[in-house]
Amino acid sequence: MPNEFEDDIVFARFIKYMKKSLLHRKINYLKHCRYLRKQELQLDQKEWDVLSSKDDMEHSFFAFKDKEKYKQKILKILTEKQGKIITELYYEEKSVETIAKDLKLTPNAIYQIKFRAMEKLKKYLKGENKNGK
Repeated sequence: MPNEFEDDIVFARFIKYMKKSLLHRKINYLKHCRYLRKQELQLDQKEWDVLSSKDDMEHSFFAFKDKEKYKQKILKILTEKQGKIITELYYEEKSVETIAKDLKLTPNAIYQIKFRAMEKLKKYLKGENKNGK
């Protein structure tokens, strides 16, 4: 007599296997991202210029040799709260949830502030490029 739950057991095993598989893919992806960031840090300005002239995609992360100089320039453009969030997200690599907890805000509020800060920076950079700086 066949077990009436046999299909359920097979399906449950499949789900468990898929969860493990996705976890391993996520881990590999995160390792790959860390590797790429290390590689970016080793590039000099000439290599960045060559890459950026061949690539028209927008990147979420650029590794500059003089990060502190760029950080100070960014902080002058943004409000205090925007600067704090951008600093913690991109320079200190904190999670949105951690920042929200520290600032006693919701994660959604952090995303909104981050979005406004990024829009402000984009406008600034577009204006700077038009002026030829």
